[in-house]
Amino acid sequence: MAAAWATDMKRVPPWGVTAGLWLAGLGAAQADSWLPPCPAVYTAPAGAYRLIVMPSGCFDPASCRNPGPDAEFAGRPRAADRASGTLERRVGTGWETVWQRDLAHRVSPASAAVSDTGRVATFDNWHAVGWGDNVVALYDPHGRLMRQMGLTDFLPRFYVHALPSSVSSIWWGGDHAFTPDGQWLQLNVVVPAADPTAQAPGSQRPPLVQVMVDADTGRVTPPQGPAWDQALARARQADAVLCTEERAMFQQELAPLVAPPAAAPTPDWHRYGHGVLRRLRPEAASELPDETCVFSATDLAEDANRVTRCVRGAVEAAADTPQEVLLLAPDPAALWAVVQPVLMTLPPQALRGSRLFVAATPAAQDHVTRTLSVLGAAVTVFDPAQPLPLPAAARAQWLSRFDPRDGRDAMGVCGPEARPGEPQ
Repeated sequence: MAAAWATDMKRVPPWGVTAGLWLAGLGAAQADSWLPPCPAVYTAPAGAYRLIVMPSGCFDPASCRNPGPDAEFAGRPRAADRASGTLERRVGTGWETVWQRDLAHRVSPASAAVSDTGRVATFDNWHAVGWGDNVVALYDPHGRLMRQMGLTDFLPRFYVHALPSSVSSIWWGGDHAFTPDGQWLQLNVVVPAADPTAQAPGSQRPPLVQVMVDADTGRVTPPQGPAWDQALARARQADAVLCTEERAMFQQELAPLVAPPAAAPTPDWHRYGHGVLRRLRPEAASELPDETCVFSATDLAEDANRVTRCVRGAVEAAADTPQEVLLLAPDPAALWAVVQPVLMTLPPQALRGSRLFVAATPAAQDHVTRTLSVLGAAVTVFDPAQPLPLPAAARAQWLSRFDPRDGRDAMGVCGPEARPGEPQ
């Protein structure tokens, strides 16, 4: 869940980097869509070397836009669970293999760079830019993996936290390259916006700062100078804004869950249903089950037929295939008046193996439990009129992800007790 919190809390950026290219346009970044990875060729600036990357698994050449896929990629080594790379040296008009090996990326790197001295760097994981301990992987001219790094290996945690992100990725930079002598790898890192909630023009590229990595040792030279100082200042401002928002969100998550007003619209009750399940089944994902019947007071009052159809469909689906079902409305008595006649059409043990979460008043909870137990279902009842606390085990699990020294997780996201504006 760490990735989901880290990305969902921040505004989706109006730009992104995929396979080393800047993607202009707000719509593409918001959609955060990725095509399947294709083979790729990365050539050194003077053309002395080239790296051919083959993604893991199968790919459809017809769907890939690389020029001459048959000529460039036919017969290249492939693996089912690991991207592979082949470094070749220019010899006359042809190419000679220098090394072949599995790369540090399971599916494919998002981009790569090659120097004219035969050094190679690969960047990011396909569909997960910025995540993992292999955001940068550095290889020597013989194909040995010299070092691989995550973002926090070369950037402060508060800086990583301030970087723009989308559903899948942290958009930290792009167009990285070796210096002409091949001795240094220059990482071009995004300077965060001081206000992460501001909407920048869709075609505007963010400013960049450089982080230099020794190509022989993988040692990072700490950036210095006015540009870096300004980048740090902006990152601290963004971090403080995000940290304040995140602390509030986590505090709300840890607090007892209170149902929305009875007159609230259906989406509000769906959000409440998510919170109920996070408390009643913390061992499972927080998504609502497929068989979900959540209604507002207006739904119950004005569309009884739809309510009945939903309940009948959910119960019949659970009878066919054991599964989870959520039945929720602000007036549990009115909902049960619809549910009970549907249950009466089922034979005993018809819901064996299914798990039902049902809103019920305290007076009706025993009756609801007995009725569903006769049908073989595991039953969890709850009263929307009562705050629903987070179980102690779930609370401990939530808090365990945060470093007790500063209240942040490994990527800088602020927990309920983090100190905004005081990154460590």
